[in-house]
Amino acid sequence: MGFFQQIHRSIFDTALYAELPAIPRSRKVLYVVQLLILASLVAGLSHAYYVLDAKRGIAAPLEDAFSGIAIDSGRLTAQRALPCTAPPRDVAILFNRLFDVPFSVALQGAPPVIVDTAYAPKPGDTLLRIVLAAKGIAVYNAAALYISLPYAVLFPDCRHFSFAAPFITSWLRGRIPSLAVNFILLEAVQCGLVMLLSICFLSLAAFIFRIDRSRTWFHCMSIAGFAVTPVPLGLMLMAVSGTSIPYGGFLLFLVSSVVMSRALRATGTMTSPQNPGDRANHDL
Repeated sequence: MGFFQQIHRSIFDTALYAELPAIPRSRKVLYVVQLLILASLVAGLSHAYYVLDAKRGIAAPLEDAFSGIAIDSGRLTAQRALPCTAPPRDVAILFNRLFDVPFSVALQGAPPVIVDTAYAPKPGDTLLRIVLAAKGIAVYNAAALYISLPYAVLFPDCRHFSFAAPFITSWLRGRIPSLAVNFILLEAVQCGLVMLLSICFLSLAAFIFRIDRSRTWFHCMSIAGFAVTPVPLGLMLMAVSGTSIPYGGFLLFLVSSVVMSRALRATGTMTSPQNPGDRANHDL
């Protein structure tokens, strides 16, 4: 049975779940890994495409947020009064397009971005904030420095970086391979976490509320590994369409819960216990 056939059957054909005891554990794990790889590739490449798009990319909001600012030989220069703070709406758009954070969530929760070549944290500071300082980008958690990235590291081959939309677009297009790899890795981490949490919650719920007490948690997990299919598929569809739905991961988990419920009924997990001779056939 091919991988794409497994994807189709895992959602629409409950007979697949009755066949799981005969499938080696390595093939079950391989299916989840293949799902993650496929979702990471599709979502990562889609993400990179939209970041470069003229209307839905990051060039325009970067120009709106940081016009009049440039990086020359690893140092920030400004043709505007400093310190200044980037407009929250532009920051929210950047978080949405770079990290898939829903715009409404980013607008309320994104940290302020401050441009200040002479910035120094104060003892009373309590909020997370991002600072474009003289020689690099710094992230402060309360009054402590959390991480610092020098401009010389961020722009190693660029002596002059301008926050003008045409320049940003040209600079990004010259780095498409590395951009694609970065977004594929980002999507792999995000999708992997959502899939892992979904599989754990689905299998744990099935194990706790099982009627047939002979069913093991590993058997429930093997079912969840296939029932989780709607999650990466939904994430891929959102990435391809360029949309970011608030609580989209939770909605996809609910769809997987329906698939899991049907799978449990198909395997008898939610029906009356079978005779002892048949039970052993369902264990991994």
